[in-house]
Amino acid sequence: MLTLEIRKLKSELSAAKQINFNNSLIIKQFDSKNILLEEKNKSLLEENQLLEDKNKSLLEEKNKSLLEENQLLEDKNKSLLVENKSLREKNNWSSINKKNYKMNQIYKQFNIFEKFKKCCNELNGKTIINVYQPIYRYNNSIKYASGFGDFLRGCYFLLVFTANTNINIKFCINHTLKKWLKYNSSLLFNNNKNDKSNIITDCLHLDRINNWKSSIYDKNNIIKGNNYNPSDIDVFLTKLINYNHYANSDFVYLYTVLYPMNDIHTIHKKMMIDVLEPSDEMKNDLSDLLFNLKLEKYSYNIIHLRIGDDHIKNEKSINKSSSLVIKIITEINKFINNDQKYFIISDCNSIKSIITDEFNNYNIFVLNLPISHFGEGTLNDEIAIKNNMIDFYIMSYSCNIHSFSCYPHGSGFSLWCALTYDIPYNCMYISEN
Repeated sequence: MLTLEIRKLKSELSAAKQINFNNSLIIKQFDSKNILLEEKNKSLLEENQLLEDKNKSLLEEKNKSLLEENQLLEDKNKSLLVENKSLREKNNWSSINKKNYKMNQIYKQFNIFEKFKKCCNELNGKTIINVYQPIYRYNNSIKYASGFGDFLRGCYFLLVFTANTNINIKFCINHTLKKWLKYNSSLLFNNNKNDKSNIITDCLHLDRINNWKSSIYDKNNIIKGNNYNPSDIDVFLTKLINYNHYANSDFVYLYTVLYPMNDIHTIHKKMMIDVLEPSDEMKNDLSDLLFNLKLEKYSYNIIHLRIGDDHIKNEKSINKSSSLVIKIITEINKFINNDQKYFIISDCNSIKSIITDEFNNYNIFVLNLPISHFGEGTLNDEIAIKNNMIDFYIMSYSCNIHSFSCYPHGSGFSLWCALTYDIPYNCMYISEN
């Protein structure tokens, strides 16, 4: 019995040894396979590295090629932009020529075309300089300039008048307001550099020929256009020819407030924007002002109130009970709303206060600073002039202008600002009666 058990144990031991041996073989086989796998993985890693390096090189070369291609495209686009600009300018001038043809037709209609041609021939190659200054002297008498808007109107007239001719145009601002302009436009005549200041001041004729005849109104008394007296152009041409006769230089100095009888072209607007570019000091002041008022450019409306030169000289004459103020308040009530911001500009600080108080529940902004009309013999101190120009530039940054004027022709101050900077504009004629 014991012998059988011993044999059984020996048999089991032998079987166990065989299993261990088999396991050992299996382990060795696995170890061998692991070594092979490690070597294979190593080989694959090296291969991957080679592929990564190759891909990197290819990508760099491709990217470099794309960058070079993009640069070529950019250069091509720049060239196309220059070409397009040239074509636009060509087309624009073509449009101006067509409009100038319309002007020529007006001259023919009123039998002044021959005088226009004579004037152009005599002034061929010369430069007409439209001079704006407070006081003009002629025949031992003193004459005063009109407002700033009138000067801008006259500038536009000359730009249209000389389109498609060999007559050159420049503008000279011999006035305190010059301090608040950049004054670097090629259209501006620098009388200091040319040493013409005294000549201009002492000898310039003031001719306030005005071809405005009447305004065209809609049913709400909004000014929609103007009727003109083209015959006044005949008077202007006669005087211009006479000016040239005694002008012993290449310059013909004058001051005109004539209305352009054609639509203002985009090119001419751009020219005037360059002329009117504010000085760095003015730009900084405007930026600070808008920041303090929490106003952003092109996000606010203008309410412009032109109530007349008499009220400029006597602000106490205006009050809340006057018929003019009542009419203005009634009209403002028709469009004002709390979703918009409004900045009030006026030739009278008293009415600013009245309107602000009346609409104190709305987003109304105002600057009660000393102001002055630029012409008509009113006092033009430096501070008042600067404040007037601040009003002008604040208008130029607006998104809409609602103007009210006691004059049948409206207000040149706001009209020519709106036209120059392409701001939506309406002007209502409101009489004091």
